[in-house]
Amino acid sequence: MTVEQDDFENLPETAVHIKEGTNGRRAMAFLAANDGHAFSRSEIRDGTGISDGSIGPVLTRLADDGLLERRGQYWTFASDRLESMKSEGLLDELREEWDEGW
Repeated sequence: MTVEQDDFENLPETAVHIKEGTNGRRAMAFLAANDGHAFSRSEIRDGTGISDGSIGPVLTRLADDGLLERRGQYWTFASDRLESMKSEGLLDELREEWDEGW
């Protein structure tokens, strides 16, 4: 979907959008359903069913977008973006998707 230039300039910079049906969305839903915990790459892979060849790039892309952070081998939501995800209702939306099943 395109956005007019004037509308683009008025978009909030904190808005988070993860395209539905993507591995990134699946990984974020898994983390939302298990909020408050950090997971290794293999735990996220096993929990989501994302292939071994895809999970690394997915997590890295989400971290590059400022949504996840990594400490050693563990991944979790980026603390500075967590509040905006909560206020936008994204965490609840992701939890609901996860509960409905992938």
